[in-house]
Amino acid sequence: MKIYRFSFGASVLSLIFASANTYADLNRGMSVGFQSKWQDNISKTSTNRESGVVNSINFGVKLDGEQRYYTYGGDYVIKHEWYSDSNFENSNYFNGRLFLNLEILPGRFFWNNKLISAVSLRNSNTPNIPTNRDQRTSISTAPSLVLIKTKRSSLTANASASKTYYREAEQNGGINKGVNLDYSYQFSKLVSGGVTCGFQKTEFDSEADYNARECALNMSRRLKQGAASFSIGKTNTDPSAGVDVDGTTYAVQVDWGLENNRYYFLSNRAITDTTAAGIFIEFDEDAITPIDVNTDILDLVARTRTEAGVSRDINAKLSATFFLYRDKLDLYNSLEDTVRDGIGLNIGRDFIANTTLELTYRFEKSVFGEQTSLQSTSYSSKYKLSTKYNYSDALNFSMFVDAEDKRADIEFDTYEAYSIGVAGTLSF
Repeated sequence: MKIYRFSFGASVLSLIFASANTYADLNRGMSVGFQSKWQDNISKTSTNRESGVVNSINFGVKLDGEQRYYTYGGDYVIKHEWYSDSNFENSNYFNGRLFLNLEILPGRFFWNNKLISAVSLRNSNTPNIPTNRDQRTSISTAPSLVLIKTKRSSLTANASASKTYYREAEQNGGINKGVNLDYSYQFSKLVSGGVTCGFQKTEFDSEADYNARECALNMSRRLKQGAASFSIGKTNTDPSAGVDVDGTTYAVQVDWGLENNRYYFLSNRAITDTTAAGIFIEFDEDAITPIDVNTDILDLVARTRTEAGVSRDINAKLSATFFLYRDKLDLYNSLEDTVRDGIGLNIGRDFIANTTLELTYRFEKSVFGEQTSLQSTSYSSKYKLSTKYNYSDALNFSMFVDAEDKRADIEFDTYEAYSIGVAGTLSF
């Protein structure tokens, strides 16, 4: 199965590149990168302090093409990772998005298609090591027909179908199909709103299917140096086994700038399933948003996420970003809920020509099985100091040292890990 999925991702990239050679309007860029680091605690445990070297090589592509009746492109990375001195097997990871959007009837009939790949954690109690990762890939297609269109309003009928694959938890793969009606109204040049109602059916490879119905009101407004949007609705799910689940869903997003500062806030609540068929967090150890967790479990869940952050250009050479978040998975048929609260800080400084220094800090509190006999709490801190040298627009090198410290109720889950490494990227 692993060979099949590697071939599948490579085939998609080959198809996009074939299109790129056909149409001159497509901008494309490729990159090859490597990283090698020595780490004193490969397995991230309190008992086995085996050290070793972790190597990775990645191939990336960025595409951006547009014609009168179609756009396509994306950003996709294939990464191969191997451990020189441990029992972990070599692994391939895929991360990113590719899309093809068609306008079949101008202003009336659209057809959007995309492929999304990401990596999740199988168990939130286990460290981010190869045995606790799962590769997830989703392919989706979505036709859209504008039924009514006036100067200020429109009524659109949408359909969608997607297939999700998991490399490890194969039973959690499945098919999602849905339809909805979307009414939108332009109140002014700055304000718009509307109503969306829809139905979706989710079928898994295991016996955990469910139907969902949802209606939501939405509103958005352009700001002087940003934008704000808000939606609130009601979702009802009808699982094949168990009782119906009803709940409120919402999404708030605000982004605006003020002098040298940039602020953002987002908060959302969705009733879905733990495999998060439409909610992908890209795999990045330094990501601002927390990586998806507990994807080995298959259950209906209320997912709530709130984030706020600010970035500031202190002067021409110094910048800083601070953020905080809360991420909650509330499972309906399990006690294995997870609540995570975290903060982070990035500081960047330009030094001599073409050289930058960056300091990164992350802190997260994670509570598993909250308010149950299974409850366990852990605290993790991560520090990273790196320097990057841009030899040219196409070639850069970097060096880094990082540390990770975790304290938990269970002594076995407590560990420290330190590493030092080098990396490089060639773009063309």
